[in-house]
Amino acid sequence: MSPTTLYNINEILFRKSFSTMKSSTLTLFVFLLISCTSEKKETTANSIIELNPQQDIAINEQLLSADHFAITNSTMLIVEENLEEGKFKFFNTDKNFELVYEFGKNGDGPNEFTNFISQPIQNIISNELSIFDWSSKKLRSYSIDANQAEFTVTKTKEFTLPPQFMIAQQAAFINDTTIITVGGSSDGLVSFFNAKSGLTSYFNEIDYNISAVGNMRSKRAHYDSYVSINNSEKLIAVAPRYLPEMYIIDFEGNVVHHYNLEPEFMVNPNFNEYDDKTYFRDVTTSENFIYTLYYGKSHNEINEIVENENPENINISKVLVFDWSGNLVKTYQLNGGLYPYISVDKNDSRIYTNN
Repeated sequence: MSPTTLYNINEILFRKSFSTMKSSTLTLFVFLLISCTSEKKETTANSIIELNPQQDIAINEQLLSADHFAITNSTMLIVEENLEEGKFKFFNTDKNFELVYEFGKNGDGPNEFTNFISQPIQNIISNELSIFDWSSKKLRSYSIDANQAEFTVTKTKEFTLPPQFMIAQQAAFINDTTIITVGGSSDGLVSFFNAKSGLTSYFNEIDYNISAVGNMRSKRAHYDSYVSINNSEKLIAVAPRYLPEMYIIDFEGNVVHHYNLEPEFMVNPNFNEYDDKTYFRDVTTSENFIYTLYYGKSHNEINEIVENENPENINISKVLVFDWSGNLVKTYQLNGGLYPYISVDKNDSRIYTNN
């Protein structure tokens, strides 16, 4: 069995595992939460719950290299984009991470995938998962059913994005005809593309003068963001990478709620992606809460910490938890590494991340 670490701080456990393969190393963390209920008492970003390691355990050793992952009901999807077959693996999180299903063959034919897969985006209520093949620009939606005797994954939609979204970083269906994309745009944080009419609109209702930024690449960087979808309420959580504000927008691109972490922030006309702060690094949602992965440091600051600190002393990554009314309700600090993605189960009982 591969070695793992269990973390237990008051209300939270989190678990780390990594393979012993010489070619690659995988580290996974699981945070087990008793509750993340929204309290009447206001919580600020300075009210931090730190998480630290305590003991070793062992879990599944079949994982090789997690490029991306997502949680759907009681399963974890691991994306291993460089494999020839079995790029998408589903593990049952209730049964010691047992492998229950895999699919995804390498290639450019029907139902095949290239080696460049974006982080999957899920609709948290309908349990549909959007997988965007960045190289082929094919966006596919899958319905995940873990309630039957046999675990099933069914493709429900497929669409090839037009050239205007050539450098979009993530994409997802929000209904049968509308696709959202983020990243690679100089027009807004989120694009809304109607696959039937071919029309595109943008969410750019923000209080920052992006036009003051000097060049097109820097403008696109300021609109770089991460999204997660609540299709039951028809809401989208938007976490910009280089802006200190979390947005909740509707399916028409209108702001419903927002939370500003730095009210005095102004866009730097001489923006540099190495010197300016990275604020949000990912976002995931449940029916009740929004979980944002927050750095609050520049690329150069992060590099200096990682290069000069032992892994157990690195505490850059924080998880800021909001309710769907836009209130910040809790902040966690993830010690012991730098974490690029997070995901959460539908019961708000576990947060997953990798190192």
